[in-house]
Amino acid sequence: MKMNNTFWLLVLWTTLAGLTTGCAENEEVQTEKGTPVEVVCRLQVAPLDGGQTTRAIGEAEIHDLTVIQFDGTDDEAPAVIARAFDNPASKLTVGLMQPIGDANKQQTLYFIANAGGTFDNFSGTLGELKTKQFSLSETDIQNWKILMTGSCVTKIYTETDVTATLTRRLAKIVFSIDRNGLPSGAALEPLWLQLRSVPSVACPEAPASETRYPEASSELYADWQPFVNDIGGTYTWYIPENRRGKKSGTTVNNPKDKNSHKPDDYCTYLYLEANYYPDATDKGKNAKRVSYTLYPGANNTDDFTIEGNRSYTVTLKVTGIDGKKDDSRLSVTDIPPSLPGANCYMVQPNSFLTFNPHNAPGAAVSNTIDYLNRVGTGVNGDCNIDHVGLVWQTDPGLIRAIYHLKANGEFRIQTADMQGNALIAAYDKDSNILWSWHIWVTDYVLDNVDKVVGSTTTNTEFNMVGGKVFMWEGYVWMDRGIGAMSNNLGFDSFGMHYQWGRKDPFLPADQLATALYAPNTVSPIYDINGNRVYTSGRIISGDKFNDAINNPAIFLRSWTNNKIKLWDYPNKTVFDPCPAGWCIPPYKAVENFSKKTTVVYSGGKREEYRAYATDLPNLFWSYSGYREQNNGAGGGCGYSGIFWSLGDVVWSGQNEVYIYGGFEAGYDYSSTNRHSRLAQDGLLGRCVKIQKSTN
Repeated sequence: MKMNNTFWLLVLWTTLAGLTTGCAENEEVQTEKGTPVEVVCRLQVAPLDGGQTTRAIGEAEIHDLTVIQFDGTDDEAPAVIARAFDNPASKLTVGLMQPIGDANKQQTLYFIANAGGTFDNFSGTLGELKTKQFSLSETDIQNWKILMTGSCVTKIYTETDVTATLTRRLAKIVFSIDRNGLPSGAALEPLWLQLRSVPSVACPEAPASETRYPEASSELYADWQPFVNDIGGTYTWYIPENRRGKKSGTTVNNPKDKNSHKPDDYCTYLYLEANYYPDATDKGKNAKRVSYTLYPGANNTDDFTIEGNRSYTVTLKVTGIDGKKDDSRLSVTDIPPSLPGANCYMVQPNSFLTFNPHNAPGAAVSNTIDYLNRVGTGVNGDCNIDHVGLVWQTDPGLIRAIYHLKANGEFRIQTADMQGNALIAAYDKDSNILWSWHIWVTDYVLDNVDKVVGSTTTNTEFNMVGGKVFMWEGYVWMDRGIGAMSNNLGFDSFGMHYQWGRKDPFLPADQLATALYAPNTVSPIYDINGNRVYTSGRIISGDKFNDAINNPAIFLRSWTNNKIKLWDYPNKTVFDPCPAGWCIPPYKAVENFSKKTTVVYSGGKREEYRAYATDLPNLFWSYSGYREQNNGAGGGCGYSGIFWSLGDVVWSGQNEVYIYGGFEAGYDYSSTNRHSRLAQDGLLGRCVKIQKSTN
C-alpha cells in the first residue's frame, strides 16, 4: 500500500475583479512640496498564479490603501507625499504634487494595500520602502486581509490618468485530505492540523529569487493556530512568502524523500496529527498515532520556496500505513497512553501538555461529588465539557493556548518560554466550571524519580532535571512546595497555599510581612488577555462542594465542617492537589519534624528564613506565610511556614488537623495530639511520592 502526498501547481488564475466601492481619503501625513494636482488612479489586481477563485474572502478586495509619491524613479528618490484611503474604489482621485521647476520630471507612485496603515507615515526613499520589513502576524492578516503592492511611473499633470497593477505579497496554501484510498474498514481520525514555521514579517517587494527570505532566525517565524475539531474538507491560508529554495548539492527525485533534504529549519510546512485505525469497528486493535509533515514549494521533490501571488495546493492522499517506513513525510507510533488523572500537571516551558480530563484525579470521597458525573465519562459521546479556558496565570502570556481535542476528548496546553503557574477549567454550555486543573510550568522534571531513587531508604539527596528530590525519614520529598519555581532560598522557593481538602491553589507572598500577624501582598494573577485578576474571600453556608469547585479562585470562609478523608495517603483522593504519583504527606512522614530539623530565624534575609532537614540542608521548608482564614489575605511572610499533613480531621468545636512547619524561632506542629487548625486556613502544600507499599 502506498501513501501519496500530491502537491498540485496549476498554471494560471483568471483576473480578479470586484474591488470594493466607496472612498474615504485620510489626512495627508507629509509636508506638501510642489503644486497640488489631482490625479486619477485606476487599480487592478494581478492574476494569482497557480489557482482559481474558491474562497468567500475577496482575494482582490482593498480595505485600506496608502499611495506614496516619490520624486524620481531610482531607489534614491525621496518620498514627497503619502495619501491614505479607507475602502477605496477601483478608480479614485488622489491629491499629489507636481514638481516645482520641472513639471515633466518622472515620478514614482507606489501603492500598498491592506497593510493596516503601516506605511501611512513613510518618509524615506523608494529603495528603503521596497525593502522595509514589517511585522505581519496571523491576526494582522485576518484583520487587514491580503497584502498587495504595486507601482507606476508618470508625470504629474491635472489630466494625468494612471493605471497601477497590484500584486499580492502573500501566498495561498490550500490543503485537503483524500481518504478514498484507505484500506477497506480502516479509518483516519484527525486530531490536529497546523501550519508551522510561517514568516511573521514581509516587505513591499520580494528580494532577488536567489536570496533566501526572511532571514533564518526563530524570531521571524511562528506556528499558526491549529484546527482541532471536525477536521475535514478544504483549508486555506494566506501567508507571507518564504523563499527557502533548495538544499545545495543534492538531487531528489522521489517526493517521499523531500523532508530529508530541507535547506534549513525555517521552511513552512503543514502538520497533521491523527489516529489511524486498521479496523474502525475495533479502535483498540492495532491503532496507531500518525503524523504527516508536508512541505509546499515550487515542486514536490526538492524546492521549498513559497512565493507571493502564487497558490499551492497540498492534497494528502492517505492509503494506509503499511510499507511506509522509508517515507520521510510520515511518522507512525503507538498511541501514547493518557497521563494519569491529577489536579496538578507539571509541564516544561515552551512545550505542550496533553491530558485527558475524563481520567479522574483520584479516588472518590463519600458524600462529596461524583467526578465523572460532572465532566462525563468520555465514552460514547458522554462529555459535559463545552469548552476549556484559562482562569488565571501568574504572568501574561504564560499559557499560549488551550485546546480541546474533541475527537479523543483530550486537552492540549501550549506554554510560553517562561516558568509560572496557571489554573485552567472545563466549562459546560452555560459557562459553569465543571472542574479545574493547576498547570505548574517548570523546568523541574520528575518523570524518572522512581528509577533515580531506586531502593534507597537512608536519608539521601538525589539530583533531578531542574532540581532535586530527597529520601528523608522514609519518604521521597520534592525539593520545593507545589508551584515553586526553584529550591533556591528566597521568594522563588515559595509554594502554593491551600485550604484543607481543596484541590485548587492560592498564590504565595511576593512581599515580606512586618510581623507574624501582619499582612503582606501576594503574587498577582492575570487573565488570558493579560488583565489583572482580583479575588477575595466569601462566606458559604454548610458543606457546598459544588460552590468550591465552581469557584476555584475564591477563598471560602466556613468552607467545611466534618470531612475526614478529603485528602488521604496512600489512597490519593479526587481532591489531592499534588501531581500524579505524589500526595500531601501523611503525618507519619513528619511526626519527628521538630527533632530532625533546624530552624533559621535570625540574620540574613528574612525571605530565606526556614526550617531545614538537619542532615540534608538542601531540603527546607520556607517561611512563606499563610492566607488569612477570614478573607484569604496574605500574612506572616518571613515569620512562619506551616504545612498541611494528613490524618483524621475530627470535629470538636473546630477542625483539628495535623500540621508541621517552622514558626518564628521554633515549630508549629502536631505531636502525639492533633494541633488545632481550621479547614479554611490557607496553609502550604508539599508533596511526597506515594509509596508502592506502606507499613
